[in-house]
Amino acid sequence: MLRSLVEERDLSGRLSDNVARNIDQDMLMVRGIPSLLAHIEQIQNGLARVSTPSLTHLSPQAARNRLLNDPDLERLNQLLYSAQVYFGVAHVWLDTPDGYCVASSDYYERQTVIGTRHLDRDYLRAALLGRPGQQYGVGRISGTPGIFLSSPVYRNGDIVGAIIVKLGLVQMEHWVNTGKSFIVDPNGVIILANDPSFVGKAMPDAKVLSMTVWQRADLYQRTTFATLPLAPYRASLPAEVKKLLPDDDHASLVTFGPDGPPNLLKITSALDGGLSVYTVTPTPDLETFQTERRRYTFLLSALLVSLCALATLLVLYLSRGRRHLAATLALNATLEHEAKYDALTGSLTRRHFLKRLRQEMADTGHRAALILVDLDNFKQINDTWGHAAGDAVLAAFVRLCCNTLRGEDICGRIGGEEFGIILDNSDEAVALAAAERLREAVCQLSVPTAEGLIQFTISAGVAELVAGDDDKHWLHRADAALYRAKSLGRNRCVRYADIA
Repeated sequence: MLRSLVEERDLSGRLSDNVARNIDQDMLMVRGIPSLLAHIEQIQNGLARVSTPSLTHLSPQAARNRLLNDPDLERLNQLLYSAQVYFGVAHVWLDTPDGYCVASSDYYERQTVIGTRHLDRDYLRAALLGRPGQQYGVGRISGTPGIFLSSPVYRNGDIVGAIIVKLGLVQMEHWVNTGKSFIVDPNGVIILANDPSFVGKAMPDAKVLSMTVWQRADLYQRTTFATLPLAPYRASLPAEVKKLLPDDDHASLVTFGPDGPPNLLKITSALDGGLSVYTVTPTPDLETFQTERRRYTFLLSALLVSLCALATLLVLYLSRGRRHLAATLALNATLEHEAKYDALTGSLTRRHFLKRLRQEMADTGHRAALILVDLDNFKQINDTWGHAAGDAVLAAFVRLCCNTLRGEDICGRIGGEEFGIILDNSDEAVALAAAERLREAVCQLSVPTAEGLIQFTISAGVAELVAGDDDKHWLHRADAALYRAKSLGRNRCVRYADIA
């Protein structure tokens, strides 16, 4: 029992430290995005030339319409949209020194953030003072929570505004995908949890409970918070257990509810942006601790007296075997991932894509369609911008596929710049519409590289699965449609039914 308690305590500590380490690593990379974008000359010049004093007497809708009709700001909107897709974040926008949002990656949405003011937000005030900003909150327009990161934008030594990047909860879910763990913001509100019922609740004595109703509504778009029923474990503990559980705020026994069983709680505080990681792991039955301890002590003593030498050898053997097994499992997992996924783009490899294609054909009774996509004039991109830039274009295209297509659609890299997409429960008309959406999204995309922004187009061929097909015939029909799209001048989509 004592050993089990030690293992649970160590497990709780490792889980908390791993979550904290993942957050620090992710935030270290994400925090550099607004700083990087702030050095783009187009953004600096755009913020410097825009004039917002004339907007103060307008309604938010009138201010939004005036900004959306500015052709220079339209190009800025397209650049911010490309940056959002490229970096895989939830939102990117620009604010002026008086707090107006003048350009945003959501410019095409009906409820865009353009024309609203954010001067009361801590992240913007920090950027306008010349330092990076960071704050958790809920968007006033989108109503979705996230972490807002900001950076000042300079031109000729003067601050001309700020660029803000929003990291949505979708991009942070992997932080709490193991163990019973949750993340708390500086105001004591649970923003992410392995148990969805925890999200949005407040910790006991949380700062948010003492905030005004206006402050809660402004920051969280809500005014009431249920309290997580977390309380210290009140039962008396054996001395051996107390030695393992130091009486402080970072490692203790707690219960959920007055009559709940004891759990080990580990808190890792003072993370990036004031976030705290809580990990909770169940403990053994403490009421039977003394009985179990005497029984295990007797068995252990008898074993040590009679088999001391053998036990030592056995421990060494098992320890070596566990290390070997762990290394083998890790190697196998790495090899399996490399066999399934393309190292550059993250899409399926050709071999695994064709395997999934055959599985679709074997699953009779439903419709499916295949799209073959080729990046137009890709050799010219490599020759002009270099192979590193070409690799960035391929990776950006796959990220755009993930954002544009359905979650169940399957994307794989078939050749150098040729990709295949399998659409389940779809006919040629549905697949052609999906291919057109993808083509139009590519036309709006600009890939930032060390050499500058790169734009490109794609051609696509669409073919529906028909009875009696094998993989070669299905691929041949889609390839014939792709060939027709390229022969017609590229940057277009063609379905096989139109050329058969």
